Amino acid sequence: MALSMAFLAGASVPTRAAGRPRAACRSSFIPPPPVAAGATFPTCRRAAAPTMAADAPPPPLSSLPIYPFIDPDTGMIPYPDPSAKTGVYAIYGPDDKVLYMGKSRDVHNTLRMHLGRRPSHCVAYRSLPLPRPSRTALDTILAAWTAEVGGTPPGNDGGDEQARWEKPVDVRWPGSGVALTAAEQEALDNCVLEADESKVLKKVCRRVGAEVEAVLKARGSKEPMKWAPKLKERGLLDVASVKLSIPETL
Repeated sequence: MALSMAFLAGASVPTRAAGRPRAACRSSFIPPPPVAAGATFPTCRRAAAPTMAADAPPPPLSSLPIYPFIDPDTGMIPYPDPSAKTGVYAIYGPDDKVLYMGKSRDVHNTLRMHLGRRPSHCVAYRSLPLPRPSRTALDTILAAWTAEVGGTPPGNDGGDEQARWEKPVDVRWPGSGVALTAAEQEALDNCVLEADESKVLKKVCRRVGAEVEAVLKARGSKEPMKWAPKLKERGLLDVASVKLSIPETL
């Protein structure tokens, strides 16, 4: 069964039954669900985000400031303190529910990667910077937040949905929501050499990347989406990471 770009629209992704032929299709977008009318987010440019002392109990997730993924003034992902890299975070979707929780050595950079992978799902986030955390401390905070929101977020299910948040978009994996056009599928089927296949996959990734950028632009985003070039020849699409100065405690 041909699949639409469901990872851009927030729809669940069906799987193709074994043995059934692929049907020719073209990818399409469904506009991202609108944020509730009148919704406001506090700016993060005037105050640093709270941090947690090593021996302090983890603060409730609901007590932390919430920031939009796309700042209405700058079009960028707002981040209160770029120097506070390591921490934990929770991502909210269009329905104001937590969709994913994670930990990172560079939360700001990781948020950009999530936005590229799930452009319609990333609406707002909360984060807690931690100067010198241990892995145990990070996991303890995430466990407390999971209990606070009433259970494991869908993006932490340990299965396909978590892979959509944590791994590059694989244009050949039906679960990614990417639909190859009839011409793209034919070109892949006719490849004899690996180099030929890489060229086709790079073209598919460029097409999908442009569609992601169009969705983000429609949302008012000015965040530069620079895609990792080496991944494209393997059929993988992901936002390129920047070189980081990170602690060695994770």
